[in-house]
Amino acid sequence: MKAPERYWQLLRLTMQGQRRVEELPPCRHCLETHCLKTQPLGAEAVPSDAVVQRQLQTLMQTAEEMVSVLAEGCLRCYISYEIDRTCRDLFSRFGTSAGIPALEELLALVLMDTDPLRQRPTTLPLPDDPTPAGKVLRTFDPDKAQLNTWTKRVVMSDSNLNYYLHDHGIYLDSDWSLLNSLSEKKLRQLLSSDRQLSAGQLQQATAILQSYHAVYRRDRIATRAENRSSAKNRSRCEPPTPDQLERMVTQLQQDWHGRADGWQADRMTADLILTQLVSWAQLMRRSRRPPTLSLDSPEHHQLADTAQNHGNHGDDAESDQQQFLQAYRQALLAAMDEAIALTLTHRVTRLNQRRQPPKAAEFLEGLHRLVCRKESMGAIAPHLGLTAQYQVTRLLNLKALRADIRREVQHHLRHRIGQLAQDYVEVSTMDQTLDHVLDAALDAELERIIGEAETESFNSHGTSHSLLSQRLCHYLNRRSAPL
Repeated sequence: MKAPERYWQLLRLTMQGQRRVEELPPCRHCLETHCLKTQPLGAEAVPSDAVVQRQLQTLMQTAEEMVSVLAEGCLRCYISYEIDRTCRDLFSRFGTSAGIPALEELLALVLMDTDPLRQRPTTLPLPDDPTPAGKVLRTFDPDKAQLNTWTKRVVMSDSNLNYYLHDHGIYLDSDWSLLNSLSEKKLRQLLSSDRQLSAGQLQQATAILQSYHAVYRRDRIATRAENRSSAKNRSRCEPPTPDQLERMVTQLQQDWHGRADGWQADRMTADLILTQLVSWAQLMRRSRRPPTLSLDSPEHHQLADTAQNHGNHGDDAESDQQQFLQAYRQALLAAMDEAIALTLTHRVTRLNQRRQPPKAAEFLEGLHRLVCRKESMGAIAPHLGLTAQYQVTRLLNLKALRADIRREVQHHLRHRIGQLAQDYVEVSTMDQTLDHVLDAALDAELERIIGEAETESFNSHGTSHSLLSQRLCHYLNRRSAPL
């Protein structure tokens, strides 16, 4: 344990929104008495954080009320530092490029503990505590994770934090979003590159992934189809519920009973499935290359997987998928070009009709400088006869522009994707269910494409271009109007 003071110092925000470290002597006494009493603070050998955290959790759950409250307070102090560290990491990575003004902007969303010793009558009990720290304490299992990594996981999945980051063009894939796009072939490659596994172990991993897709991904697609026009359709992938995990167990046992080679399907448990899924997500993150905007990214396999999962599963499946992907890429580019041309034509017409004087030429020049030349809006303003960055922002109205393009792409591409799917799926299986699945998969992919463009817009000096930026540049460079 390198920093015992983290168990009795609470990091919190003041009413003015400033970070402050507050010492809690009762928590220090609790730590020294119950966890360090055999090892003075000055001794060379002290218990590890994992040992101390397990002791504190046991005290919190089994000791008398006063000791239980103090043990919980010690853990809340430690959690406050881990929340701060997670936010610092996010701010260092995205603060400048995304326009986040201060670290405290992030902390205000997740660092909410103000009464760790429950001295106020209005403080909610732990089962009802809605704060990230409360969720960490309710769900932390020392047998499955360390407290620092679990705290980071909970903070990174916090809905308020993710909404804020989303508004600033930052998208953080959850573990479950990553696993939704993980294919069996890719899983085998990841596991084989990580360590030597037997054929039976690889088969067991495949069985777990199949059960996850059959339950969680199917539920996710169904939910998105039902809530296509609501905010729920854009919600972050949350961890599987206990019911979903139990259904995965049932699905796996039904599918693999009597077929398992070197492992027993009837001994599979929900905890084992969850542990494996989390470890695979971490493995995926470690193996990922720096972010690229290639059409060959794994996310684009979702549509091919959707069609293939409703069709044949023979030896030609891989070839069919590659053919589908090639046709899909061509259809996507064509649909984007049509959507961009139509959207910009409408925007130019509207600007010429409503603006006095007309602003269409300025709009096109500003868009070209921003998207193709990667100039900042502040630098663009003088070229358009404007004086401030916000005037360029208002003129370009990128959020509405992207939304219009997305709507047109979906309109043009949906019909074409349905036709492509019929080439790889038996006619009898082309039912309403597949229509819903394709709609949800296409919507998810367009959300990612638009998200990449939004993220890129906050980094005016970046070298990579999103697919949307590439096609916008292609269109703008072909226009005959002078820019």
